[in-house]
Amino acid sequence: MKIYIVEDHRLLRETWVHFLKSKIEIEIIGDTDNIRDAYLEIEKLKPNIVLLDINLKGDSGIILIQELKNTMPFVKIIVVSMHDEYAFIKKMFSLGIQGYVSKNAEINNLFDAIDTVKEGNLYLSDDIKKTFLDYALNNQNEYILTYKETQLISFIGHGFSNKEIAEKMNISTKTVEGHKTKIYKKLNLHSTADIIKYTREKGLI
Repeated sequence: MKIYIVEDHRLLRETWVHFLKSKIEIEIIGDTDNIRDAYLEIEKLKPNIVLLDINLKGDSGIILIQELKNTMPFVKIIVVSMHDEYAFIKKMFSLGIQGYVSKNAEINNLFDAIDTVKEGNLYLSDDIKKTFLDYALNNQNEYILTYKETQLISFIGHGFSNKEIAEKMNISTKTVEGHKTKIYKKLNLHSTADIIKYTREKGLI
């Protein structure tokens, strides 16, 4: 497995390189502290997996995720970050990453993440799994929505009108209203403003 590392703290970056080199099947083909050099080298070296921090000096790793998914979708991305909020991590997976490891996790989680992602599966480090479980137990209403209903309230949260939503989902405005009525009942909401507030609180936009 060819690994490329993007992390702006040199000591941490060198620590990752040291530990990962101990695995005979892993080759560290490059590392950097910024997304500009990262993109150019990833394009040239074509790693299998990129280990990426999100908070980089003057830049966001999110930009690199979006660029790689648009131009090099074959590259798998594992985010390694201090962020442990449910909404943030969910957003990362919606952008197309394959793994998420908290910087508070044990080093073995990094090895496990690489092995799991290599096989084509998604990975969460142990502490992040607990975050997701706690969220699921305390926010069960979110999971009673259908995929279309979740998609629809996301559009509402972004401020689209019923007509615009109907066009985006290829349905009639009457069907949009029908979905909204069901959503109001399921989530015990009473207005479009309530839906917008809900989407922001739950990280759906």
